[in-house]
Amino acid sequence: MRRRSSFQRAGAAGYALEWHGRNLEPVIPQLAVIAGNPWNRYGSVRALGALKAAGPRAWNEIANLVSATNSEVSVWALHRLGGMGTNALPAIPGLIHHLHGSNEYSARSAARILVWRSALPTKA
Repeated sequence: MRRRSSFQRAGAAGYALEWHGRNLEPVIPQLAVIAGNPWNRYGSVRALGALKAAGPRAWNEIANLVSATNSEVSVWALHRLGGMGTNALPAIPGLIHHLHGSNEYSARSAARILVWRSALPTKA
């Protein structure tokens, strides 16, 4: 049997975390710390995926990371907000901040989430 690289094992562990979904609620604070670490790109991205899978209690953590001072972390958080629809509402202030920022990529991602992903509330 061929031994897998540490990168492959870490990827499998990250996906396994996402499969646990709402069972991750007790470790949301730890996942938020990992997700906010710009020096561990892979761990941060996987932790953001686990936070998204963990449900509504964790989504505020993703919204907080959209406003992170580290632009890489905020961009990774922006990607995780995609497809969350109205569940991304807590992140609207951070998304608006990205629209007015100097990073064109972040601005485009924020616009996509706000408009194309229906993060903005609809009129009744």
